[in-house]
Amino acid sequence: MPNSRATSSSKINLNYSSTNSATQYQPGGQLSADYGTNYHINQSWLVGVGGYLTAGG
Repeated sequence: MPNSRATSSSKINLNYSSTNSATQYQPGGQLSADYGTNYHINQSWLVGVGGYLTAGG
């Protein structure tokens, strides 16, 4: 049976921007991921760890 006090989540994003025709600026793309794991002590408090990774730019 899973522990209902522990939770985890993640999200992955891919952002891409096209060339600005007025300035010819080419920004490119970016890949990022957010993550987190939490333990609920009670209904009001939790402890956890989280972070993000990113590549591109």
